[in-house]
Amino acid sequence: DKVTLPLNSGDEIYELRVTGRAQDEILFSNSTRLSFETKRMTVFIQTDKPLYKPKQEVKFRVVTLFSDFKPYKTSLNILIKDPKSNLIQQWLSEQSDLGVVSKTFQLSSHPMLGDWSIQVQVNDQTYYQSFQVSEYVLPKFEVTLQTPLYCSLNSVSLNGTVTINGSSQNHLTGISRNASSNVFFKQHDYSLNFLIMLLVLKAISQLHSTVKVTRSDGNQLTPEERRNNVVMTVTQRNYTEHWNRWDGRNQDTGAVQIINHTVPPNGIFKIEFPILDDSSELQLKASFLDTVSSMAVHDMFKDENIKAGSPFERVVSGNKQLKEFSYMVVSRGQLVAVENSWAPKACIIVYYIEDDGEIINDVLKVPVQLVFKNKIQLFWSKANAEPSERVSLRITVAQPNSIVGIVAVDKSVNLMNVSNDITMENVVHELELYNTGYYLGMFMNSFAVFQECGLWVLTDANLVKDFIDVYDHIAFLEENEGYLVDFHDFSSGSSPRVRKHFPETWIWLDTSMGSRTYQEFEVTVPDSITSWVATAFVISEDLGLGLTTAPVELQSFQPFFIFLNLPYSVIRGEEFALEVTIFNYLKDATEVKVIIEKSDTFDILMASNEINVTGHQQTVLVPSEDGATVLFPVRPTRLGEMPITVTAVSPAASDAVTQRILVKAEGIEKSYSQSILLDLTDSKLQTTLKTLSFSFPPHIVSGSERVQITAIGDILGSSISGLASLIRMPYGCGEQNMINFAPNIYVLDYLTKKKQLTENLKEKALSFMRQGYQRELLYQREDGSFSAFGNDDPSGSTWLSAFVLRCFLEADPYIDIDQNVLHRAYTWLKGHQKSNGEFWEPGRVIHSELQGGNKSPVTLTAYIVTSLLGYKKYQPNSDVQESINFLESEFDRGISDNYTLALVTYALSSVRSPKAKDALNMLTWRAEQEGDMQFWVSPVSRLSESWQPSSLDIEVAAYAMLSHFLQHQISEGIPIMRWLSRQRNSLGGFASTQDTIVALKALSEFAALMNTEETDIQVTMVGSGSRSPVKFVISTQNRFLLQTAELAVVQPTAVNISASGFGFAICQLNVIYNVKDSRSSIIQRSIQDQEAFDLDIAVKDDKDDINHLNLNVCTRFLGPGRSGMALMEINLLSGFTVSSDAISPSETVKKVEHDHGKLNLYLDSVNETQFCVDIPSVRNFRVSNTQDASVSIMDYYEPRRQAVRSYNSRAQLSSCDLCGDAHACGPCDSVASASLSHPNACLLVCFMLLFSLQCWL
Repeated sequence: DKVTLPLNSGDEIYELRVTGRAQDEILFSNSTRLSFETKRMTVFIQTDKPLYKPKQEVKFRVVTLFSDFKPYKTSLNILIKDPKSNLIQQWLSEQSDLGVVSKTFQLSSHPMLGDWSIQVQVNDQTYYQSFQVSEYVLPKFEVTLQTPLYCSLNSVSLNGTVTINGSSQNHLTGISRNASSNVFFKQHDYSLNFLIMLLVLKAISQLHSTVKVTRSDGNQLTPEERRNNVVMTVTQRNYTEHWNRWDGRNQDTGAVQIINHTVPPNGIFKIEFPILDDSSELQLKASFLDTVSSMAVHDMFKDENIKAGSPFERVVSGNKQLKEFSYMVVSRGQLVAVENSWAPKACIIVYYIEDDGEIINDVLKVPVQLVFKNKIQLFWSKANAEPSERVSLRITVAQPNSIVGIVAVDKSVNLMNVSNDITMENVVHELELYNTGYYLGMFMNSFAVFQECGLWVLTDANLVKDFIDVYDHIAFLEENEGYLVDFHDFSSGSSPRVRKHFPETWIWLDTSMGSRTYQEFEVTVPDSITSWVATAFVISEDLGLGLTTAPVELQSFQPFFIFLNLPYSVIRGEEFALEVTIFNYLKDATEVKVIIEKSDTFDILMASNEINVTGHQQTVLVPSEDGATVLFPVRPTRLGEMPITVTAVSPAASDAVTQRILVKAEGIEKSYSQSILLDLTDSKLQTTLKTLSFSFPPHIVSGSERVQITAIGDILGSSISGLASLIRMPYGCGEQNMINFAPNIYVLDYLTKKKQLTENLKEKALSFMRQGYQRELLYQREDGSFSAFGNDDPSGSTWLSAFVLRCFLEADPYIDIDQNVLHRAYTWLKGHQKSNGEFWEPGRVIHSELQGGNKSPVTLTAYIVTSLLGYKKYQPNSDVQESINFLESEFDRGISDNYTLALVTYALSSVRSPKAKDALNMLTWRAEQEGDMQFWVSPVSRLSESWQPSSLDIEVAAYAMLSHFLQHQISEGIPIMRWLSRQRNSLGGFASTQDTIVALKALSEFAALMNTEETDIQVTMVGSGSRSPVKFVISTQNRFLLQTAELAVVQPTAVNISASGFGFAICQLNVIYNVKDSRSSIIQRSIQDQEAFDLDIAVKDDKDDINHLNLNVCTRFLGPGRSGMALMEINLLSGFTVSSDAISPSETVKKVEHDHGKLNLYLDSVNETQFCVDIPSVRNFRVSNTQDASVSIMDYYEPRRQAVRSYNSRAQLSSCDLCGDAHACGPCDSVASASLSHPNACLLVCFMLLFSLQCWL
């Protein structure tokens, strides 16, 4: 009979009672305690690869099976956790399709590096799969060194094999790689191993053993060595008492037998000898030359030819005649009968009962190769293909209605021993976990034989249960060697080295076969030159799991191709060398004509006699199995993205490539935005007229001006459109990262309330939030707090921890937030509260207005209170009343600072304090009025000229607006909303991160109350110098569509706007231009008072070394005290780069970002003491006539506090330098050849070149 436990049974101790009856008479009764093994099913978690880069997508599948490989269809929970075990994303109660669930997970651009995990919870059990996130560069090839694992100390040399593995075996010139291998030296030259087939001596008369003799270095024995015999010594002893074997007084020399055996060429031979009736222990000793090995009998069975479903024979022998016997087969912890269920290892027990009732038994463990009943085959339509070629991947399965999972990756993934694929080895390992047997070594009794297979026997027969010594079996040692010998593998070899670099996944496909057993997919081969390998699994209801027997390979290779090497960007007026490299892997050398397609966006600086009528071209001979490079000097003539198309033609093959380079305007970029809110909701107002205007400043860079007009039918519309990038500043610290997190919450809240949320926009916002959440956890410290740079800071920040806690609490309804993250941040914050309710800041001052100054404890406490209020949902007994009392008493004492007053008002309004109304009245009394708008002006607004108000003024207005919202004073908040909606930049944000986040929250709350369900507005815009007006139609259907139009550039610019209809609309004028920062203005600016920073640049260059340039940038804060966090942006000269480790983080420089020819240095703060940093740069592209580059520094949370300088180098390349050593590159070669016979012509050409360069400067 079977007793079946439910799948959700607990991991407990159970008692089994068995009673034997015959005709109502109890023959015997017995019981035993059983421990329940929780292994109830198999769960495979497959990822497309084990290593990922930031910003990549993790593709994974979860496959749930019974132990017989049939699909286990159930619901499961999937959790993604980062290296700190923070919950990042989860899928709950996911239903599988034939046991398969497939998901993807997006890594952020700055995820936590290390080992991540996918955790699957099913039936109260958790299964794990890890994957690594690392910043790595994929190598073109890799070198491995294979040596013998062991080497004798007597050897005079050591041999090994060097192997080059790569996705492509070509174009490896000029790249170096290192490899290493471990070799263990042994005292003896030879090794002897034993292999025993049976082990219970009690019931056998003959013992069979296999002996293997090998050299320590893994090489085959020489004929001279094999002339020596192996001397075998067999000793059999009889111990009547178990403990006698350790009693030296009772040592019995036993029966000794000596056998001499010759050594065959492979070093392996078999021996056989009888077992004496009274033997209880047997010892084997073998000696060969100077090597001696000994052992006690050890359980081992090795027959690699046994497969599931195939017959095999074993002889059962005993020391007396066997009339009858019984046998059982145990595999995967169960008694099995079906042959396929024997795999991966069958435990065979043979037993019979003597006349006196004693059970005689023996056990044999047989490894059985797994054979899947389900079959799947993959075929490529061809073995070799070129990049971008269309090929077919064909699938054949054994049964319709199957689920198939396919993955195709670069072959280099398979060069490592760590894989997250579902392989035969993984399946076998998983099945072995079902085994419940115990290894008890040298068996002393028949009961232990059953235990070896995990069986507990209850019987009235005589089942001997003598004391079992688990140490009875002593693994044999090679004498004088001092280490354990591995019996399980006779092979030798070097330990595997784990690869760390992987390419991208090509194919990740889940498909249902439906009624078909054959399917074909057409795919495009990626541009990579590599080998692709594909594997697949199949699952069906009847046949269960099946795997491909081996990966199928597709070689992607192009024997002739070109590669363009050019900088990411240059500045107009500069010239650069376009490097064109031609790779030829054809059998013969070939002459190649390289042609650049003509364009009106650039000039090729070629001599006239070198310009072919079909285009600018050069001819070069490219050897076989090699490459050659030609240079073209290029001068861009237009701004923006410039495409360059190059074609290489030879008699045997051809190729063409198009790449783009960004051409930027010279000078320093400036931007200006002006908005108006068109309110046509009043039934009496059907038409409105407005004007937007702008005057360009003097010294603008000609051609850099761009004028754009936009219109959108929603107050939050431009911010919704620009969710991906709301501000023009980089964001690289813990607070700034939230610019890609918090605004999405307010947009989702707003659109949900307005019932305008589309699935596409929802997924976009949720993706931004999940990635922002990942990045933010980088800045969580070990104590649960958050700081600008995480554990790199000396302490957590109460301000930042409160800000993150607030945002995470607001995001919790939309994405998965680890509750432990919230709790730890909350607990840490409460630990920094004084008895009077005041919070204090142990961390650095980041936001100087909020954290610094005389009123900072009040400002900080008000800020933190609003964050802690949201935690009541998770901890109802959390209380902030002490902090509210503190704020109320401070308000009564008087608050002169508008920013502090605005935060206190918002905090008091949040808890409906009786003081809240008075606080809001006082704040309103201090406001400025301009037409139908209300706003506040702080002293910092006068620091420097800017069209945009200070970030502080934006925050004050936003908190005032939120206070009106909380106090239900909607009409009073409308004038603030009008003012705030006009201050956004062209991207939809404001000046910095904190002001953008707070302002968008305020605007979203108010906009949700506006009655704008019906919108029908016609907008007409007439710009200065425009021949025809621009017309926009804004309706309910397209109200979130940002409509744009480019206007002609005139000085001054004015746009007259007329609108009619019903609803809200926002029109915005956006102007972008560059100004030339002359050296005279630099000197003058350094003494102007409105600059908040002093900034000096020293260029350390050498005319004899044009490839290296060092900058020394020094700055100090000109205001009182110290600044908040400062951002220093260093634009490099075109063609130069700075290595990633050139600038190390320090107490002041907290972080360094590299961004396409620009460095962003995040400075902790700057005071009146001068701070300097050295920037070593190296030329990696040839650029001549280099234009000025700029360096700026600003207070991150108040960008009006800033300073800007320009610099250049005296060591510049000329147009002739662009040619290098290439032939027929440009005018330089013509000049050089002409100078030999026409010196005057040479002078004339040089004069013309200088004159041309002067015109561009």
